[in-house]
Amino acid sequence: MRNGTKARTTKVVCAAAAVLMMLAGQSLGQVPGGGAGGLPKGVPPSEIIPKKKKSDQPRKVTDPTEPSDMAPGEAWGPKVLIKGNEAHWLATTNLLLQAVDQIDAQGMPVGPGLKFDTAVVVFPVLERTAASRFIPANFKSKLTVQGREEDLTPEYIKGYQSGVRLAKWEARQKDATEVRLRIEIGMACAATRLDEKLAMQIPWPKDGKWPETAATTFKPMMFVDYVVTSAEKAESDKFFAEKVKEWTDGADLKTMPPVRVAKMIVGRCIESVRNQGDGLRYNRTQTFQGFDLRGAMQTLKEGIGSPHDLATVTVAALRAAGIPARLVIGLDNTQAGRARAKADKPVLHTWVEFCLVDPGNGKEIWIPVDPVKLRGVSSRAPGLDRDWRYFGSHESLADLIPLAFHFHPPTTVVAHGSPCLWGWSTTPQTLTAVQTMNFQISSRPRRAGDDPKDDSSK
Repeated sequence: MRNGTKARTTKVVCAAAAVLMMLAGQSLGQVPGGGAGGLPKGVPPSEIIPKKKKSDQPRKVTDPTEPSDMAPGEAWGPKVLIKGNEAHWLATTNLLLQAVDQIDAQGMPVGPGLKFDTAVVVFPVLERTAASRFIPANFKSKLTVQGREEDLTPEYIKGYQSGVRLAKWEARQKDATEVRLRIEIGMACAATRLDEKLAMQIPWPKDGKWPETAATTFKPMMFVDYVVTSAEKAESDKFFAEKVKEWTDGADLKTMPPVRVAKMIVGRCIESVRNQGDGLRYNRTQTFQGFDLRGAMQTLKEGIGSPHDLATVTVAALRAAGIPARLVIGLDNTQAGRARAKADKPVLHTWVEFCLVDPGNGKEIWIPVDPVKLRGVSSRAPGLDRDWRYFGSHESLADLIPLAFHFHPPTTVVAHGSPCLWGWSTTPQTLTAVQTMNFQISSRPRRAGDDPKDDSSK
C-alpha cells in the first residue's frame, strides 16, 4: 500500500452468536508411519479402494461396554489417543501496524497517523489442542505505541466458537505512526497414535447432545461457512449437506461409528481438492501480510485451493456429517518447515481436529487429522479398514506448534488487507493501516513449572 493512495481496509467481522458487542472500553464477551509412500506396510497402491466398496456400507455401532479392558466410568481418552513424549517450544509472533495517508470524504489527504481514543487488540492464546497444551510460565507479551510500552499483561476472554481463548490488550489516547505487538507463547506438543479399533467402539452422543466446546463448532465460522457475512452460511450448509449425502450414497450415518464417518468424509475431501498456491499474501518486499483464502464452498466447487483451503473444506464437510470439527493453525517446525523458514517464507500449517464423546466420563476427545499431509501421501484415500497415517496417528505433531483455531478472531474486530490471526477495534472510528507479521520458533528446556499439574489452563 503506498502513501497518497486511498488505503483499502478489509473489515473482517465475525458474527459468532451471543458475542456481538462493542469492544471499546469493554470486555469482548464470553506415531508411527506406514510403508513406502505413506501407505500401511505391505499394502500396494493397487489396493487403494475405489469410491464405492462394500466396506463403505453402514455397519452397526459396537456397544461401548463390550471391551473387557475398559472398567465402568474409566476415561477412554488416554487409551484412544496415545501421546508421545512432549517437545517444549516458544512461538514468538511480531505484529507491526503502520500508518498510511488518510483520505477525507473529498479525496484529499489528511496526513498519516493512527489516532485513536481507545484501541483494543486481540490475539488467540490457545489453552490446549488434541496434542498440545499451553505453558503459562513461558508466556510474555508487549503492546507498544510509537515505541512506548502500553500493555504488558493481557486480559483473557473465553466462550468463543471452537473454544478459543482470546488475549486482549488496550491502549488509550494516542496519535502514532506505528503500533507493535510481540507475543511469546510456550506450548508443549506431542506426537499422537490413534487406537482406531477402540475409537470405532465409541458411539454418537446420547440424544445428539455434544459437550459445550464441541457444540460451539457448529456456529458460523469465517472461511468455513462464509467469506464476507454470516448470511452466506445457509447456502454453504445446504451445499455441504448435499455433498455429504452424495459421498455416502445417502446412508444413515448414525448407524456407523462417528470415527468411521469422519474417515469416509476426510477421504472424499482429499480426493476432491487439488492443491494450488500457498494461501498466503505478501507485500512488495515479500513480507507476510496474511492469508489468501477462497472459502470452503468455493474451494470444493472449483476443486482447487491452497492447503489452508483444503482444511476449511474438511471442517465444513465433517460438520455437515454431524461431527464437531475445528481448524488448527500453527507453525511448522518439521524439516520441511525449517527449510521454508530459511527461504524467509512463513512456516504456517493448518490441520483439523474432530470430536468424540468419551463413553467413560462424557468429556471431549479431540482427534487430529491432517488432510494436507494425507493428500501429500496420495490423492486417493487408502482403504477404510486400514490405519491411516495423519488420521489420529501423527508423528509430526510434536513439531507443529498451534497458534489459533480461526484465521480471523471470532468477534467484532478488523484486520487490514487480509485475515492474519489477530484483530483490533478503535474509537472513535475504524483506522486504516498496513499490517505485517513474522514468526520465530525456539525450543525450550523442560522446567518444574511446565508440568501438567502446574498448568492453570486445565
